[in-house]
Amino acid sequence: MNRYNARSAEGLKDMQRIGRPPKLDAAQRAEVGRWLEEGPAVGVPSWTIGLVRERTAEVSR
Repeated sequence: MNRYNARSAEGLKDMQRIGRPPKLDAAQRAEVGRWLEEGPAVGVPSWTIGLVRERTAEVSR
């Protein structure tokens, strides 16, 4: 509530935090988002954590 009072709706947005930087840049994250929305390969019923890990490793190379 204090952030809202101080900065109105803008104060409700998450502030940037310190920590480990992302492994993927913005373009790579967008690519991952696209193929997640498209779905897994034909014949694969759904994404598994293993498939996501493999595909993400391919993108980050």
